[in-house]
Amino acid sequence: MNLKTTLRALVSLSLAGALSVNALAAPKETPAPEVQAKVALAVKAAFPDAVIKGDMATGKEDGLDVITVNFTANGVNVEGDVTPDGILVGTEEPGDIKTFPKLAAKALKKATKGMKRSFEVARTFSKTEKDASGAVKAIKLATPTVAYEADVEKNGQKGEFAFDADGKLLESPKWAKAEAKEKGDKEDKD
Repeated sequence: MNLKTTLRALVSLSLAGALSVNALAAPKETPAPEVQAKVALAVKAAFPDAVIKGDMATGKEDGLDVITVNFTANGVNVEGDVTPDGILVGTEEPGDIKTFPKLAAKALKKATKGMKRSFEVARTFSKTEKDASGAVKAIKLATPTVAYEADVEKNGQKGEFAFDADGKLLESPKWAKAEAKEKGDKEDKD
């Protein structure tokens, strides 16, 4: 085999590999028009000035079937999850730690010190519960809850910290919990 033939074979194999990987990736489905209408109504009920951007896509959140929708509200880009029957589950939007409640900002700064981070505000509009048959369903909350979050990366590990307005930890990466436990064990020995 000459060099030209070898190069063609390698290029063909590379293309075939790339195409087979893309063929295996499951594309997110676009919901039916009537479902999209319910999603739009749910978004508009919570964010009256919302402008929906781009396509909606089906997915799962905590075992619940959801439609992911991107929109702007008050000029801010927001990503939301809505059930196919029109219950707003939650939203996330970029956040500025300088605008967060003092206790939440202080806790986030302390927890994420030395890490690569980006901040978000997450609102939860409904919780998930299993019904008698074991199916997961969304239960609308009387008042949405708000979490102040940081998506972080440290030593190649990614995760998320979340605090409430009072600085109470709501979520942290598993690797951060392991580091904290390890640090606590060392202090106990000293």
